[in-house]
Amino acid sequence: SGLGGSGAPNNVENSPSTAALPSSLPSASSLSIERSASNDLASSDGEDEDDLDDEDDEEGDVITSNDASGTSLRSEESEDPLSSGLGGSGALNNVENSLSTVALPSSRGNSEVVKPTTLGRSEIAESASALGGSGRKAESVVVSVEDAGGKAVSSQCNDTERNGTKGLSAPYSCSDGKSYTIKNSTVKASNKNQHSVHAKNQNTVIKLEGATISGADSSNDKNNVDPTQLQAVSAVLAEEAAEIVLEQKTTVQSSSIGLEAQRGGKVKMADGTVTAHHVGALAGSGSSVDLSHTKINVVGDLAVAALASDGGKITMDTGTISLAEGVAVRSDSGGNVALKKVSIIATKQNARSGVAEKFGRAAFLLSNNGSVDFAEGHVTTDANALWIRGSDGDIRKGASDVLSSVNHANIESSSVIVQGDKSYGIYFDGTTQRPANGQKQVVNGNSVRKTRSIKQGVVPVQEKTPVGTSGTVTLKKTNFEVLKSIAIYGNNSGGRVSLENGTTLSGDLLLKAKNNSNISLWVDSSVISGGARVDKGSYAKLDLTNGSEWLLSRAVHQNLQAPDPNCVGSCVSFVNLVDSRIEFIAPESGEEYQTLRIGEGKGTVYSASGNSVISFNALLNPNAPKDKQVSDRLLIHGDVSGKTVVSISGSVGENNGSDKIAHSVSIIQVYGKAEKNSFQLDGNYVALGNSPYKYTLRSYSPEMTSKPEHVQQKFKKDGGEFWNFRLENQYVKSGGFDANVVSRVGSYSHTGRAVRSVVPQVSTYLTLPNSVFQAGLMDISNQNKQLERLRTTSSGMLGTHENPALYLYGYGGSYRYASDLSALEYGYGSDASYSGVEAGLLLQTIENADSAVSFGVMGTYGKLSLQPRDVEQSKKSTFDKWTATAYGSLQHDTGFYVDGLLSYGLFKGDVFTLARGKTATLKANPLSVSLTGGQTLATGYEGFVFDPQIQVVYQHLQFNKARDIDGFDIEMGRLDQWVARVGGRLGKTLTVSEGGKPVAFYGKLYFAHGFGGKKSVQFKDAFQLGAFGSSLETGLGVNAQLSQKFALHGDLVYQHKLTKAGFSGISFSGGVRYQF
Repeated sequence: SGLGGSGAPNNVENSPSTAALPSSLPSASSLSIERSASNDLASSDGEDEDDLDDEDDEEGDVITSNDASGTSLRSEESEDPLSSGLGGSGALNNVENSLSTVALPSSRGNSEVVKPTTLGRSEIAESASALGGSGRKAESVVVSVEDAGGKAVSSQCNDTERNGTKGLSAPYSCSDGKSYTIKNSTVKASNKNQHSVHAKNQNTVIKLEGATISGADSSNDKNNVDPTQLQAVSAVLAEEAAEIVLEQKTTVQSSSIGLEAQRGGKVKMADGTVTAHHVGALAGSGSSVDLSHTKINVVGDLAVAALASDGGKITMDTGTISLAEGVAVRSDSGGNVALKKVSIIATKQNARSGVAEKFGRAAFLLSNNGSVDFAEGHVTTDANALWIRGSDGDIRKGASDVLSSVNHANIESSSVIVQGDKSYGIYFDGTTQRPANGQKQVVNGNSVRKTRSIKQGVVPVQEKTPVGTSGTVTLKKTNFEVLKSIAIYGNNSGGRVSLENGTTLSGDLLLKAKNNSNISLWVDSSVISGGARVDKGSYAKLDLTNGSEWLLSRAVHQNLQAPDPNCVGSCVSFVNLVDSRIEFIAPESGEEYQTLRIGEGKGTVYSASGNSVISFNALLNPNAPKDKQVSDRLLIHGDVSGKTVVSISGSVGENNGSDKIAHSVSIIQVYGKAEKNSFQLDGNYVALGNSPYKYTLRSYSPEMTSKPEHVQQKFKKDGGEFWNFRLENQYVKSGGFDANVVSRVGSYSHTGRAVRSVVPQVSTYLTLPNSVFQAGLMDISNQNKQLERLRTTSSGMLGTHENPALYLYGYGGSYRYASDLSALEYGYGSDASYSGVEAGLLLQTIENADSAVSFGVMGTYGKLSLQPRDVEQSKKSTFDKWTATAYGSLQHDTGFYVDGLLSYGLFKGDVFTLARGKTATLKANPLSVSLTGGQTLATGYEGFVFDPQIQVVYQHLQFNKARDIDGFDIEMGRLDQWVARVGGRLGKTLTVSEGGKPVAFYGKLYFAHGFGGKKSVQFKDAFQLGAFGSSLETGLGVNAQLSQKFALHGDLVYQHKLTKAGFSGISFSGGVRYQF
């Protein structure tokens, strides 16, 4: 019944009923063209006319004349195939699955069957003589038959004088096995039933360059024609191994069918345009249509831009296809359509409901082993993108038959955008349709079988049939978006969709399977997005491999949000993750969290291997109502295989009071077999809500979940025994710090103060400031040593005022810090080591009568390593420190001196943990000022000199704001530290007899005390830092003047804390000085 297919999709999901729809478009087999197998005239040797009449039905040729044109045409059978509908020469034949068989008038108008003219050998000779063809073979004779109009058209090739550039006003046809070329001509059919260009028989080639080819039907009033009354004839037809070539901007226009190839015929078009009412290009019966740089525009309601069937093949390299109704590309019955660099636009121009709405619209329609290959193209449509129809389920077939009916679609390096809210991205359609009278029609070949409905008055919209695989779809390097509807829809059908090489497939709803459908989605190195719905009796399997992602989101459009009691949230039958992840998309404001349900309780329904991850969202608020869902959920009804890493993001609700409420949220429940480590948090903990507090995922076996506290949290009330994977707070015991103490819900005692445990990197953040201050003191101490060495050597400062001095100095030390804070106050100890290298230059010395003032500069590079103690999963972190220092020294002849230092620098480093690796990069700018005063006093005993000192040091740290990997801000801010050092040194200088080289030995003792009050940093909440503390330093050193220009130095210091808080450790230093 026209260009219809087997049925339109049930586009409106929630409508109370759907009218039975006829097929949407014809198969190309229904467009098969019955033509004369031979152009030979009937002849006889002495046989009478009656004998020929008796043999007409089997062997004779029938010459029919058209009243309108008088054209003589041949048909193999005396029964015109067009009399049964849209068949006939170049016309559309019967349509599979049509509602009813409609007797149609002949597409040739008022045709008349004429008995064959019987010609003996003498008559043939006379005819040939009359045509000037004496001596020609019989098959080359041109015979014409006049109709009532008295016009005659040759049934053989047109006159050869038409070759070349001479314009044509009549149609052109040839079947003599020769080649012809027509340039810059206009070719037009003289009536609606005539081909403008027609080539037949092997080796016949017609080539047109720069031609305009027009069908007889030049009006647009056929757009809304009744599809049962269509009479379609192609403008260009190549059949029976003939070939037609159209080049150099040839245009085909104003025809029902533009280009057609049948029974081994070939049509080629390069740089051309096809405009047709119903079919742009048609290939059937093992034929081919080859297009390049071609534009196809089809304007009818039942449009098909490219249609291949019966082994026919259509190829198109670079071009555009545009239409508003119908189907852009159709392939069935073994046909293949291959498109490359083609843009398809299949969108309606207005909202009117035309004939095509009854029959269905699609960019691609496949049925009965049809195949499509689409590469480097673009599709924009508000119809179905890929409509894949299964074979009729009521026809029982063997396994080989079922396999041969599978359709195939391959899309690569392309983009497909579906804009309609009642259309699907990939539609596996296995439904059979019923007309309104309750009769179901199944078309098998030419037979039509009708069966009455069992129960009259109740007409089901769709009938379930045995489900087989309708087709396979492969997407590679492709972006496939269904903005307002379902990306993959299966209705009483089976199908497989494969995504590869970075493909993205997204829909407002990713997948829906209903009416016993069986859908398989295989994702390799690609991304899918949207929710999933599978009704009872259907099956949907998802395989994600090689870094693939499923972005699970809630449907936005209301028609896809209808609640389903059997599928709350998203449902699938089986999920297999291999080095891939499932990510629940965070809810918008006011939206609820999602639930993913996997399996129906039989066997293994969830499998994970490699680095497989599931990401959840949660709001962890102990004060939230118990009946409110505060996290995404995973419900597995069946067995679990493998291990999955769980990551969670979200926020933590505020707690009232200093005591923290023990809190837990169940996020995963398995109603089947599982292991305690089937699901594990990434790094075994998670921090939520811009805070550093730690949550852990605890697993509870079926023996433990029988308790009321777990029964109340069941996702599936009638699911029986289950594994419960629950997100819980972690707390610090009041008896001491333990980073891994977990308080179970209901078992925590609030007799003491409860403090939530923090993530391991916080210990590094809290111990770092004091460690930087300690490193700064080491820098200042060693800078002061340089000034001291200038005073103690015999060729010291007073003796070398004219020339500058350059020195290089290295030092290092290891320290252990103890905090004065308790575990409940997040007091952490640490081990730190610091090493540095220092270079300095004495620039100038200004002498007075009894004193001298010297100035110089120093540059220092240091590396600090820090490791918190007794914190599981913490790791040593290293930091770099660059400092520039200016110094000045005043020394009086009486031995009194004052040294001043001013330093500024840059501090930078990465913090690491075993659980996360790098957690943050910290940057700061250190500033320090030091003022030291002392007096050199001779003891008068054995040459010993006593040097008492007092020193005041101010340090300032300005940290930049940073972001931690666990999602909270690190705000260290501005930190200040004052330190006072009081002590002295006792030394003696010896003179080596040979050369008079001095060597000085000394011992020293200092007391240091830190000031500055309490300091704190911010990680959402304020965290207090431990005190810097007080310490005692003692050490030994030596200075040796090796020559007039070179001097060496060595120093060893031990430091011990005197208070609860402070640093203890040992340091060393050594260097060389060169006097210019």
